[in-house]
Amino acid sequence: MIRLALASLRFRVGAFVATLVAVLIGCALLIACGGLFETALRLDAPPQRLAGAPVVVTGSAGFALPDQESQTVSYGERTRVTASLADTIRQLPGVAAAVPDTSFPACLTGSCGQGGTTGHGWASAQLTPYTLNAGRAPRDSGEVVLDAATAGRAGKAVGDRVDLTVAGEPRAFTVAGIAQPDDAVLGEAVFFGDADAQRYSPLPGMVDAIGVLPRPGVGAGDLAVRLTGALPADVTVLDGSARGAAEFSGIGASRLPLILLSSVFGGMVAVVMALVVAATVSLSVRQRLRELALLRASGATRRQVHRLVVAENLIVAALGVLGGILLGRFLGSWIFTITAQRGVVPAALEYRQGPVPFAAGVLLALLAAGAAAAVSARAAARTRPVQALAEASVQPATLGRLRRQLALVLGVATVGLAASAAFLDPDTASAIAGPSVLTGAVAVGLFAPELLVRGIDRSARFVRRIAGVDGTLAAIGVRTRAVQFAAVVTPLTLAVSFALGNVYAQTSRDEGAVDAYLARFHADAVVLSHTGAVPPSLLDQVRRVPGVAAASSFAASRGWVEQPYDGHGSDPRLVLGVDAPGVVATPVAAGSLDDLRGASAALPVAEADDLGVRLGDRITMRLGDGARAQVRGGGADRGRRPGRRRAAAHGTARAAHLGGTAHPDPGPRAVR
Repeated sequence: MIRLALASLRFRVGAFVATLVAVLIGCALLIACGGLFETALRLDAPPQRLAGAPVVVTGSAGFALPDQESQTVSYGERTRVTASLADTIRQLPGVAAAVPDTSFPACLTGSCGQGGTTGHGWASAQLTPYTLNAGRAPRDSGEVVLDAATAGRAGKAVGDRVDLTVAGEPRAFTVAGIAQPDDAVLGEAVFFGDADAQRYSPLPGMVDAIGVLPRPGVGAGDLAVRLTGALPADVTVLDGSARGAAEFSGIGASRLPLILLSSVFGGMVAVVMALVVAATVSLSVRQRLRELALLRASGATRRQVHRLVVAENLIVAALGVLGGILLGRFLGSWIFTITAQRGVVPAALEYRQGPVPFAAGVLLALLAAGAAAAVSARAAARTRPVQALAEASVQPATLGRLRRQLALVLGVATVGLAASAAFLDPDTASAIAGPSVLTGAVAVGLFAPELLVRGIDRSARFVRRIAGVDGTLAAIGVRTRAVQFAAVVTPLTLAVSFALGNVYAQTSRDEGAVDAYLARFHADAVVLSHTGAVPPSLLDQVRRVPGVAAASSFAASRGWVEQPYDGHGSDPRLVLGVDAPGVVATPVAAGSLDDLRGASAALPVAEADDLGVRLGDRITMRLGDGARAQVRGGGADRGRRPGRRRAAAHGTARAAHLGGTAHPDPGPRAVR
């Protein structure tokens, strides 16, 4: 049968090319998804600016859910530790030095946003390390050391004056030195004296990380273990490639999006590939019923015919898998690059694709192709020789009982999923969009023969009027061979439904999110900064502009109500910070937004009821940078119940408004 299968491939090129292309693309996508999954598990982001520190100590890695002690959700923002922790680390055995590091926006005035420049204290230069090419270290306030790239772009030398925008305000500094990193570093750097660095830091007294240098003879792994046992539980000790998480924010929060992307997309690819292969094999088998019937009449058993069809498609699938292996590497890297460019994951995260994704992709592709071929070959294997010869010309467009029942179940499931989306929140509705499209496409594929016959019968008069005799003959041909044409309908239905479903679902969700976000405020204009920070003095200037009725600082974060715990799960809620309630458009059910001062909060009615919180009660919130905020309930906004249309489309029932002093970063200014 293997020899016969190889010989028959030469005479069925068209059908087998379709199978080859489906398996090749499917295998390549599965390998790419496997690479994304491995990247999510590893989260390798090799350090650059902190590469000279074998061990790095930073803030908590994530929020430990009170009701699920084993589950920790990564913070989406940078977490910090107190600067005094460096003194504690220096006293531990095996530590040669502990160097604090902090980062803050600092750029050449007039070119902010072009070079990705950040400011740091000069002491942290040894963590890269940076080496002075000219000049000296900054000793006095107002002195800086520029890296070679920044100095070259600004055309500055030692002793020159340079204008830098720091903390949102332009200032003049003296270039004390020019430094060069020993290895390539992503982004440019400006180094200040340690006193200036603390002055310009967003949170004085806090540092982003502490680089730890071991004594001679002490390994980085051993030192990391010692530090983990000696330091408080709310700090994280990193070594190896994990140190990049302390340098680049959002590394830990990338795990869940990558896992969801690879799992959902990979599952859809496997199902679509199996359906396309099954449709192609089914069409090929039906076109060869006369040939297969002749084999049966010549003495071939059902098992032999079944093995022949499966062997033919597995040989083609093997060729497709070989091409998929070559394409999978480049396709996975390309998808990851697009994902990073869209901001889903940090650009510093490295794509990892070891042997496991290749093995898993090959295995799944062969299993999907083999299963599809095995199912499609059963029709040819079970047909009696005489009956097959009689039915080889015209196939009856009737569905079997099992196929009809399965199609009905999938059709009902599709309608139920689509109808329930109108009553669910946006995240849940988006999650069921893909499965509903898939079940609907499969249901159409199962019903395809009868749908074609009924469609031709109902449109015959219209086709005859529009296309004349040619259209009538075409309609008769499609109706007569509805079973064969049904194999073409299935992949077309899948392609069109997935394309339109994903496009419209994403655009609708984005538009709804923007509308909901804007509907929360009365602001007619927003003042932004390209420097990475807005100076606090700008708010008073905006309020003095003629025609401005109200202006407020604004900050956004994502966090949890920690006490009393809301049981919201792994998805943090949106937290908005304002200090002028006049810009807030949310209607109030109890209390007043005028009381939204200092450490106070306004919660949606549904959330307040779930938590059992009344006006004046105190709650503890955990923000996106790991900071705790003790706030007082100063009002309850009506929000929008999850059952209402705008809440289902925009998710505004998850919003909370936090007092202006609870979040350290003032952010942009909303102006009314």
